Amino acid sequence: MPTLLVFFRLSVITTLSLAPAVAALAQGPTVAQPNSLSVPKKKSGQAARPTGPRIGKFVRKTSREVPDVYKGRVLTVGSGGGVVGLETAYSLLDDGRLFSKTSKATTYTFLGTQTPQNTKRVFWSVEDRCQIKKTAFDKPGNIYRFVQWRKGAEKHKVTWMPGDKTLPANYEKVYTGFMGMLPKK
Repeated sequence: MPTLLVFFRLSVITTLSLAPAVAALAQGPTVAQPNSLSVPKKKSGQAARPTGPRIGKFVRKTSREVPDVYKGRVLTVGSGGGVVGLETAYSLLDDGRLFSKTSKATTYTFLGTQTPQNTKRVFWSVEDRCQIKKTAFDKPGNIYRFVQWRKGAEKHKVTWMPGDKTLPANYEKVYTGFMGMLPKK
């Protein structure tokens, strides 16, 4: 009887210690879940959207409308430079979708979706408060930050070195606020 009890304890301990590893292997690759980004609320009468990895029609829809070919307004905020010279950019489309891309990557990574209110507020900050269409400021340093607004062929970009005292008002606030709404790694 004591041998049976020891065997039972060992099998329970082994099963419990392997359960997370087995679950992780069975789950396969997952999509990053956004922390500070909100999930759109479903309308009454709609079926719930899948919360796991997006496959099938969802991937095709997202991959066709990346920020490079999107016809609406696109706001891109990022930074780069330094010893490596790597640039990281985050693009918010006016429909609320958020993407990221590094200068070494060939494709965009879908990060999540912003609420319509937050999307409107971010575009308002750049278009009205910062007056990006009227601002001509391009003073990058070894390390730089940028805010870019684009719609179709029209494109406006402001680039600066962190700590630049001549930077027009509100750009550093827009950069900091935008980075604060990104999902945590």
